Amino acid sequence: MKYSEITEGPLQRPNLLKNPARVQALINKIETGSPFTLRGEEMPSVKIERDPELLDNLKKGIIPDIFPLEDGRQVRLSGLEKTSEFGGKGAGFSTRDEDAALTQINEMLEQMKQGKSEVNLVIGDKTVPVAKFVSTQGTPKSDFHAVDASGDEVAWISHKKGSKAKDFGQWGGMSDREMKIVYANMPEAKEEILKFAKDVIAITNGEIPRATTYARKIQNGKLRGIAIYGNGFGGERGHQNVDLILQGEPQFKGNKLVATGSAHTNGERLEDEFEPVLMAMYKGDRDNFGVKGARFSIYPAGGRKISEWI
Repeated sequence: MKYSEITEGPLQRPNLLKNPARVQALINKIETGSPFTLRGEEMPSVKIERDPELLDNLKKGIIPDIFPLEDGRQVRLSGLEKTSEFGGKGAGFSTRDEDAALTQINEMLEQMKQGKSEVNLVIGDKTVPVAKFVSTQGTPKSDFHAVDASGDEVAWISHKKGSKAKDFGQWGGMSDREMKIVYANMPEAKEEILKFAKDVIAITNGEIPRATTYARKIQNGKLRGIAIYGNGFGGERGHQNVDLILQGEPQFKGNKLVATGSAHTNGERLEDEFEPVLMAMYKGDRDNFGVKGARFSIYPAGGRKISEWI
């Protein structure tokens, strides 16, 4: 059996119907003219036509196979990616956790500023002047970032919930959309990932058993760093190369940003339960790399019970 390059999971009728909120999200996006993400496209943003009959059927729970687009084209339901509003994010992620952390950190910062416009803080391996922390828009590695009194971004933070590796989802994805830059600049990283996928195919004959997770240690050191700190790892710090990974509730130790759980500074090599490893796990609604029922991801080694190291 041949592998196929990985993309995010497709939208599927059973996945939508098992959760009414996902159907409503579909309706809301169409009614408001919000863009949908196409699978495997370089320009993956499309808008579904606001057709009254289509919307009426969706409200009745009737989900078609094909949707009309505003530009006159059509798209199959399976041609749309299962993004976050349809349950596509990694287990353990919650914007409520991120929002709560952001509120908490700004409340503490205001007390530290004592009426000043900004205060020097140690974030990861650098000291920067900080006026406030704001949410990083889109889906980069950074969840929120620090800005100075002029509004310039000065440091970037990725936030995880809990205190242990099993308390959050993946370190990073393997989809072509997420890893496009990495694959283009690091063919050896793509080769390592595809070798893992081919070996999983050989073991499973293209269909992963239920309650099964295969794993393999990453050999490429830079790929490890990319999974943890962002696909810009090794270059300038920013949205895709964060200064600090924080887990749990943010805190300050003096003027240093820390957390109730773990904290990892850019470049730190993570081992034991936090070590990033290649994983293929059973997820009934996925078919990554052409393996039926499989989701491929870079997970912390202690994040899931591993059935077999391969």
